[in-house]
Amino acid sequence: SSEEIKKWTTLYYLDADYDCNNFDPLHSIFLDEINSTANVNVMVIQDREEESAFLYYIDESYTPIVLDELGEIDMGDPATLSYFINYGKEHYPANHYLLYVYDHGGGWKGACMDTTDGGLITMDGFQTALTETGGVDIIVFFACLMASLETAYELRDCADVVIGSEDLAYHS
Repeated sequence: SSEEIKKWTTLYYLDADYDCNNFDPLHSIFLDEINSTANVNVMVIQDREEESAFLYYIDESYTPIVLDELGEIDMGDPATLSYFINYGKEHYPANHYLLYVYDHGGGWKGACMDTTDGGLITMDGFQTALTETGGVDIIVFFACLMASLETAYELRDCADVVIGSEDLAYHS
């Protein structure tokens, strides 16, 4: 873990535990675009439908360093989100935090379906997880329909900025 407090820690919550032919968003979408720098820590939690979940730190060379193998986890459980945010804040403290959420979205219903475990983080669940962990500066949803007024309203006290798509979002 880092001893120095950086300006930002970005937390990538990559829920790929849904009917997607074991798609790997970390390596297929994000890895060539995200890396830690002198001012930014990058952490990832990823769960795929046919594999164990992992916690990663992405170093300056865009290399995912395994911090922990978590086994099968429910990415649709707000407690998993709370665990991840707390882990990031404890091990990679920063002045600001960005949470990036990847999975299916349903607007006011929530996001992060986990078909292995059957979970879905409702907007109340997001609000609870973010409130319990002290919130984030920015939350970005790479998920369909998450730019609704209802979503922003639910997160108004636990994120300064909410970013999402008002339409359907596709990863390819």
